[in-house]
Amino acid sequence: MEKEKNFTNPEYYENRELSWLKFNSRVLYEAKDKTIPLLERLKFVGITSSNLDEFFMVRVASLKDMVHAGYKKKDIAGMTAAEQLEAINLAKRELVESQYFTYNRSMLPLLKEQNIEIIHIIIETLLEMLPEDDERRKLVSKDLITYVQDRKGHDRRYAIAPDKIKAEIGWEPETMFKEGIKKTIAWYFEHEDWMENVTSGDYQNYYNEMYQEK
Repeated sequence: MEKEKNFTNPEYYENRELSWLKFNSRVLYEAKDKTIPLLERLKFVGITSSNLDEFFMVRVASLKDMVHAGYKKKDIAGMTAAEQLEAINLAKRELVESQYFTYNRSMLPLLKEQNIEIIHIIIETLLEMLPEDDERRKLVSKDLITYVQDRKGHDRRYAIAPDKIKAEIGWEPETMFKEGIKKTIAWYFEHEDWMENVTSGDYQNYYNEMYQEK
């Protein structure tokens, strides 16, 4: 007769927090998959970072509270809060190193080659929307494209691949990327007074008054 297993034995379980880090590593694997479109791979890098931020703000913070409170009880996997923090630190280092390697060595060179595509879409859309006799058409040219140094700490937001989302979870966006660009440009055309405030320097004066001078 087979011996009855003791399912309270910690060896049958994995710590919840370490399991979550493994899940986030699997998200990062999607960013490493060269068969996936580049911007979608970039999305997965962003998701990994966002997940990790929340993980430390919520889960790691809770574990630290337990340690500070002297809570010694072990979890179902047989680990105290202090032991979990030590294990998380090791697993986190490996994950972050992999994340930076994936972005800097694998994706950044490709992004530098391909990120010009978005500005081309914007230029084509502008030319479609502006009347033939509009003087502003003279200002819309691929010859005017130049490169600038991005400001430090600039938060980047990345588009997602709607085709894959539709296929996998049945969700379809109301607005596709190019249509979204068109709506954005139309908004600026309809709010030229706002643009005037920005380009005239009034916005910079407001920014300096509210933030820089305090």
